[in-house]
Amino acid sequence: MGVKPVATNWINANLILTKDQLQGIEDIGGEGVNPNVEKVLSLSPDLIIVPDFLEQTSLDALSKVAPTVAVSYTDDVFTRMKTMGDVLGKSKEAEAWTARYKAKAQQKREQLKPYIKEGETASAFVFFQDKLLYVYGNQRLSSTLYDALGFSRPEKVAALFKDKPTLLWQSISNEALPDYAGDRIFLVTLDHNENAKKGAEELMNSPVWRNLPAVKTGKAYVVGNKWSFYDPVTLDWLLDEMPKLMMK
Repeated sequence: MGVKPVATNWINANLILTKDQLQGIEDIGGEGVNPNVEKVLSLSPDLIIVPDFLEQTSLDALSKVAPTVAVSYTDDVFTRMKTMGDVLGKSKEAEAWTARYKAKAQQKREQLKPYIKEGETASAFVFFQDKLLYVYGNQRLSSTLYDALGFSRPEKVAALFKDKPTLLWQSISNEALPDYAGDRIFLVTLDHNENAKKGAEELMNSPVWRNLPAVKTGKAYVVGNKWSFYDPVTLDWLLDEMPKLMMK
């Protein structure tokens, strides 16, 4: 939208943005997800934008520094873009990005047609640091798979989130994976976390994984942490990277 922040929490930003994009942007990371309020105060911001899962004490402290807007973490990217456009006075720019994204998604669908059979299903999973396997809901990788590229959900996946449209993910047992696996599978491994890596390795060395049709046909893709984010920069990147894997 053409707005460069004076600061952000680098924990995630460093994984999504390039060094050039982060040039001149201060790190206000504090404890966990909560920013360093003293650092924020020293920068004299005109506006502070945060996710709504921050602790109330942090929100109260930040509100004393400058007007603070808490944006819903469970809203889809397009709703968040609209909200950010409204807050920043950049509604036209937000709408323009959404239009560009949808046009690019349609272009990628056309490119994939020779490689995808009609009605092919797909599903996405992630191992977290608790060593549990999770199915993605309607956001994250699922947004690219279903909304952008037009894959169908396996019946079990659709049923799991039917009454929970904003649920980001749901844990399942490793043994239940075949019930939720589509014709194509994406498995995200949090490569910066040893427990998550170990859990994924254990699964991939098991008969449950090796006997999946998607694994046998070469349509199972194990991808890194960067694939797990859900923001405009990542979504645009995924529209390039996901079709590349499928067209190999």
